[in-house]
Amino acid sequence: PSNSSAASDVYKRQYKQLWVVSLDFMDVETQKKLIVYVKRGGHLIIMPTLPDKDINLNKCKLLYNEFGIVRKSVEYPYPPKIDLLDVKDFLGLARVNIYEEGDGSEVIARTSDGKCCGLRRKIGKGNLTLLGTGFNYELEEHLKAYKRLLEADELNQYTYSANQDLITGQIFAEDYSYLYILNYHR
Repeated sequence: PSNSSAASDVYKRQYKQLWVVSLDFMDVETQKKLIVYVKRGGHLIIMPTLPDKDINLNKCKLLYNEFGIVRKSVEYPYPPKIDLLDVKDFLGLARVNIYEEGDGSEVIARTSDGKCCGLRRKIGKGNLTLLGTGFNYELEEHLKAYKRLLEADELNQYTYSANQDLITGQIFAEDYSYLYILNYHR
C-alpha cells in the first residue's frame, strides 16, 4: 500500500505507537495524517529524519513546523555511535541528524560529543519520538533499544521465547493474528 493508505488505516484505528522510517521526502497527505495521529494521542516514533520535501521534491517542512523541530546539522561520524536511552555506544547508521533540544523536549539520544540526535516531545495529546539515525536488528544493542522504545507506552508483549536468540511477536487484527519468530543470530 502507498504511504497515504497506510497512514489512513492508522488514522482510523488508534494504535499506541506508529513507527515510521522516513526519507527526506514524503507526500503532504501522509504528513498531515501523521500530525493528526500524534495530536489525537498517538505516539509517533520516526527515524532517521523528518521529511523536508514533498513527494515531488519541493521544499515542505510541514512536520518540522507542526512539531517545532529544528535540525541544526547532519554529521557523518566514524564510527556512528550514540548513547540512546540507557544503551551506550549504540551503533546507528552513518548519517546522524543533530537537533536543537528545544523547550519541552526530553533528549533521549546524544552523539559521543554530547549533541542532541534524538528527542521525545509531547504534541497535543500524543508524543513524538524523533531519532536522528536509524537502526535495524544487526546488534544486540538494537534489540535492547527497540524494547526500551516499546516500554515507553507499556506495550504488552504477547509472545515470549526463553531462547535469547529468537525474537517473537504477534500482530492482531479483527479476524486474524500473525505470529512471527525471527532467528536473531541467523
